[in-house]
Amino acid sequence: MPNEPESAIRPTAYRIDGEVVVDEVTGLIWQREIDEQTRATAEAIAYCDSLILQGRDDWRLPERIELVSLMLPGSSPAIDSEAFPDTPADYFRTATYAANSDERSWSVYFGSALVIVGSALSTSTYARCVTGEMVRLDPQFEIMESVALDRGTELVWRRDVQTASSQSEAVDICDMIDSPPFRLPTVKELLTIVDDTSASPAIDESIFSVGDSLTFWTSTTTGQNVRLVDFSQGATADASSPDNHAVRCVR
Repeated sequence: MPNEPESAIRPTAYRIDGEVVVDEVTGLIWQREIDEQTRATAEAIAYCDSLILQGRDDWRLPERIELVSLMLPGSSPAIDSEAFPDTPADYFRTATYAANSDERSWSVYFGSALVIVGSALSTSTYARCVTGEMVRLDPQFEIMESVALDRGTELVWRRDVQTASSQSEAVDICDMIDSPPFRLPTVKELLTIVDDTSASPAIDESIFSVGDSLTFWTSTTTGQNVRLVDFSQGATADASSPDNHAVRCVR
């Protein structure tokens, strides 16, 4: 999962190739410029399926985690504007439906890098098509006592969960694990362990413990706001005031 360009850990790296953009981290190939029409989920899927671009006809609507990989929190629009010019700071459709409803699907809001679930019939969302496949290994995780290795991203996650009343406290909790060192994950990293097929919690409980809170701190800030991931379904939100949220550390 690519992080912000200035990150020391898997920074974003794009290569522009005519009408497409190659993501050097994920291997995905993206439609560079979109049309101005907005579509419901089924219409967006059909649009990408029929797209012929730069000699390719294998385009599709991206899955939730694939579109998340383009997010650039802190910018507006929240995307690399050189690689993807004239992108509206608006909602973009994914092909991923909610775990508990085939009438709701996931979108990414590129106004402020939010991930939300809403009506699949809404026609107010844009589409950006993709081709190629992100690395998905089965099983995704290799369990090693107190940690779980994501074999696709190579991130190592603590299986236990703790609680903090602020982002700074959450950072300290992870920093205190120093053998080997852990840290608080970015919002994009934390979204990689969301289980799109489950809800309440949207995570594999055979691998990861959950506590009283299903909202988790991240190291990502947008302006004055701290970004959270809500594992009741997998949406993101901002911490509006000091409150207890869960902490899961990564390295």
